Amino acid sequence: MKKICFSETLAKNLNLKDDRRYYFHSNENLLRQKIYQIIAGYSEDDAADQLTKDPVFTQIIGTDALASQPSLSRFLNGLIANP
Repeated sequence: MKKICFSETLAKNLNLKDDRRYYFHSNENLLRQKIYQIIAGYSEDDAADQLTKDPVFTQIIGTDALASQPSLSRFLNGLIANP
């Protein structure tokens, strides 16, 4: 992700109409989590609940815990609703 300047690309291009008042996971981390889940073979959102405390995933994402299935699903639905 560093080699392809993923964070910088997202900062320039990921502009969601985000009306969340309280959140723990940034949109960038939610997208990063979903990408890594797919790469690891966890294509379904409900896999997020099994991975919330996974030490490899949390280290890759750079957070103490991953987003839960509802958080990840809301984020993905927001991407679809706000192209």
